[in-house]
Amino acid sequence: MDKKIVTEVKGIVCCRGRILLLKRSDFETTGAGEWEFPGGRIKFGESPENALEREIYEETGLNVKVKKITHASSFIVSENRNVIIIFYLCTSNHDMVSLSTEHGDYMWVRPEKLVESISEHLRNDVALDYEHIMRFIKCEFM
Repeated sequence: MDKKIVTEVKGIVCCRGRILLLKRSDFETTGAGEWEFPGGRIKFGESPENALEREIYEETGLNVKVKKITHASSFIVSENRNVIIIFYLCTSNHDMVSLSTEHGDYMWVRPEKLVESISEHLRNDVALDYEHIMRFIKCEFM
C-alpha cells in the first residue's frame, strides 16, 4: 500500500470574542464524539484559504474571513498515512451555525475555556498557540 500525505486546514473561528468548536458525529469513523475546529482536506488545485472557507461553510453554514496562519502540525495516523494540518485564525460576523452531518453539536467558547474544551489530541497545539490566539481576539473584538 502506498504511503500518503494528506493536507488539511482548520479554522479557529472567532465571533464576538468566542471561538467555535464542533463535535464530530458519533457515526464518524475517526474522532467520533471529539471536539475540534471546523475544516478539512484541501482539494487538488485549491488554495488553503479557499479550502478553509469552503469547508467551514459546508460544515457550519458560516461565511468567514480567513485572517492568518497560527501554526502547522503533522502527525502519523497509521503506518501509511501522515496528516499535515494548517491552522488559521478566522472571523465570522454571525454565530448562527447550521451543522452538516459530519458533526452532532457545536459550542462557542470563551478563550479561557478553549484548552479544556477541545479534544485531548489538539490540546498541545492549542496550548502552544494560546497567547497568539488571545492577542488576535483582543485585536479583533475588544
